[in-house]
Amino acid sequence: MTVRGAALGAIIAATSVASAARAASTEVFALVVTNNRSTRLDRPDLQYADDDGARYYQLFRGVAPPDQVRLLTRFDRSTASVHPELVPVARPPRRAELLAALGAAGAAVANARRAGKHTEFYFVFAGHGDVEAGVGYLDLEDARIDPAFLEHEVVDRVQADTLHLVLDSCNSFFVVNPRKPGGRRWATPRDLALGFAARHPNVGLFLSTNSEAEVYEWSELESGIFSHEVRSGLSGAADADGDGRVSYAELAGFVDRANAKLPRSNLRPQVFQRGPNGDAGAALFSPASAQGRRLMIGGGERRLWIRGAGNERLLDLHKEAGPMTIVVPGQADQPLTVDEWREPDGPAGRPAVAEYDVPQGTAPVALAALAARPSEQTARGGAAIFGGLFKVPYGPLAYAAFVAESSQGDEPVYGVGAADEARMRHYLTFIAESDREVSRNQGMTVGGMGAVLVATGLALEANRSGWNDQRSGGVLLAGLGLPMLAIGLDVALSKSVGQLTLETFESELARPGADRAAVVAHIESNLDQLARGERRKARFTAGYTGACAALVAAAATVGVAQGGSDRQPAAMVAGYGTAALMGIVAWRVLDTEMPTERLLRLYRSDPDLEPRVSVVPPLPAPGGGTPAMLAISGRF
Repeated sequence: MTVRGAALGAIIAATSVASAARAASTEVFALVVTNNRSTRLDRPDLQYADDDGARYYQLFRGVAPPDQVRLLTRFDRSTASVHPELVPVARPPRRAELLAALGAAGAAVANARRAGKHTEFYFVFAGHGDVEAGVGYLDLEDARIDPAFLEHEVVDRVQADTLHLVLDSCNSFFVVNPRKPGGRRWATPRDLALGFAARHPNVGLFLSTNSEAEVYEWSELESGIFSHEVRSGLSGAADADGDGRVSYAELAGFVDRANAKLPRSNLRPQVFQRGPNGDAGAALFSPASAQGRRLMIGGGERRLWIRGAGNERLLDLHKEAGPMTIVVPGQADQPLTVDEWREPDGPAGRPAVAEYDVPQGTAPVALAALAARPSEQTARGGAAIFGGLFKVPYGPLAYAAFVAESSQGDEPVYGVGAADEARMRHYLTFIAESDREVSRNQGMTVGGMGAVLVATGLALEANRSGWNDQRSGGVLLAGLGLPMLAIGLDVALSKSVGQLTLETFESELARPGADRAAVVAHIESNLDQLARGERRKARFTAGYTGACAALVAAAATVGVAQGGSDRQPAAMVAGYGTAALMGIVAWRVLDTEMPTERLLRLYRSDPDLEPRVSVVPPLPAPGGGTPAMLAISGRF
């Protein structure tokens, strides 16, 4: 154990030296923007975005001096009492303040680059956001951060060597990649790679992309879930290979495993990560070079969380067996408490929580050197403390499994929520039913025409005196009619494209572990191909029917010319009438909108996507007179 401890100490020392060398040549700048309010009146205020802002600020103060870290947030009374030292630092999250902070950051970065320093800039946002007309945005108190603002006012103005964008907001993927390319409701990393990432290869992205228009917070954490997980991982808990740096891929794996046991998939933050120049192994943060309280956690698998002086929950982790060092941001003179989850000894046992008091000071502390005591939280149980978060341990094995799963899975899809899935099911069901009727009618019409031709041909063959006693006329009609009869029966009796698509949709969603967003996107992509296939089939049917009409008309013309005068009226009525009817059928088949074409038109022009405004009539004032109120409501 002494040899192993010495070796571990040497590794940690070497890692710290290397990280310090890198840090000496790098200047770090950060702008943290958090906002509890939305510009939309129908969105409830968040409760803990200001707490997230304070903790992000402390995290980046560990790697940058005070004048290089800026905070835009509005503290509520509770947060201000926990972080009184940050009250004079924080500025309101408004457009003018943001532009001023970006201008100052851009100038400071330019000065550092002129001095020969490598520069890194972090832009962090936590708060409300949404998508409107296919364009994502983030909410400030008085304005929105849209893709144009993010690209031109943030990325272009702060010319750092490396930029890191960390966004915790609904649909934040579409703030860097406006959605619905080509009319789609969704987008993929490939769309982004051809757009924003191609224009700004030095920008790394780590985004929460939940598409349900909800930012998930938990009072137990006093934080947004995604932001809490990001800070926990950046503090060292996501450093799977122990090199003192947390890469984009390592943090993505950490967040994925932290949420793996949440019971509902829509509660799990959907993460998009892309490192600078597309390198998932690029460092997002270096806890080894950060200032803060260092806590060395050795031994086997351990699950714990750390609370600050105000009892606020700062970090969570669940590590695999093996050593780990985390850095707790904040002032060294503040007390810390470590709570460790302990599984029950047997089936009849109960889980317990042990507490450790971390002494003040800047010296690294080994958890093994601290005395444990029973926690007052023991009786609350695991569900009350953790829910489903952090139930899966994270380390080298979990990270390797995450990388393998990511490489084997389908390309992720962003922007598809439960409403899109329900809308797709509604339209597929509607089209399957109408498609069945349309296919039956078309099949019966085309098949009926084929049956008429076959019957006419057989009748002519039975009565050889017909049409100038030529057998070729009956054979021709029967030969043209048989394929039409076969086509009609096939169309009428086979399952329609709509029916098959609905069955595929439901079976794909029923698969265990199915990516529901990917299923919706896959079906929508296939519908374009199916629509083209239906159109080709309609053209073939119409073309064949039209050709048959022309041949019947030609045969009627020949029959009239060669037949006697007593047969001309009947030949004209039979021949030209049949040809005209077949021509009308061919035109109707070609002109009719195909079922899948109709589905796509309805799906992509759904009224839910369009702004809707309703004006409530003015309410009369008490006793008559001037109207008391004019109300406008709707989706803007």
